[in-house]
Amino acid sequence: MNKTSITLAAVSLLATALPATAQSSVTVFGVVDLAARSVKNDTNQKQLAASGLSSSRLGFRGVEDLGGGLKAGFWLEGALTADDGNASGFNFQRRSTVSLMGGFGEIRLGRDKVPTQLNWDAFDPFDNTGMGANTRLSVASGLVPTGGSYNVFSRANNMISYITPSLGGVFGQASVAAGEGALGNKHMGLRAGYSGGALLAAVGYGNTEVTGAIDAKETNFGVSYDLKGS
Repeated sequence: MNKTSITLAAVSLLATALPATAQSSVTVFGVVDLAARSVKNDTNQKQLAASGLSSSRLGFRGVEDLGGGLKAGFWLEGALTADDGNASGFNFQRRSTVSLMGGFGEIRLGRDKVPTQLNWDAFDPFDNTGMGANTRLSVASGLVPTGGSYNVFSRANNMISYITPSLGGVFGQASVAAGEGALGNKHMGLRAGYSGGALLAAVGYGNTEVTGAIDAKETNFGVSYDLKGS
């Protein structure tokens, strides 16, 4: 392939089988976390639960240098439940993306976290893990609209994202997920913020089609200052 003619087709480069020697770098990563705990609400239950402090996961990521300042990347990551050995099966629903990266930023395709979730993660002291996970907010909690499907809360399928490079500390992301005929999957999200030294400030917005007449909208924002970094 002529390097001067590389377009967005390069994003699909790593979706095909490539010789191992063609990779610039491939990393296997993961965490195995188990927690023994007692939970008391309506009932008292003793549990050995996965992901008490950190999200248990197994993943593979790689980057291929395409030349001319362009890189292609892939990221496949799945959840681990070491308490039952992944009885429901292993998949890559935590993240499964391919990317094209360069001085312009990054174009990312696949299943990934939506901008509002990334914003929540940046400020959440629980790191969206364990008993304090924000995914416990659901239709049943009454905090999102009822009467339809709401499949996009933390992650979306069929998503295209553009992530800007850091511009003097200013960053942004725009994401669109195709519904592909299923209610609760069509999503649009935005995130923008500033990160410089010890200061981080950002806002996120998301809109998901819940029914033909109802959209679920979420806005979050946060500011943090790292005293250790000052």
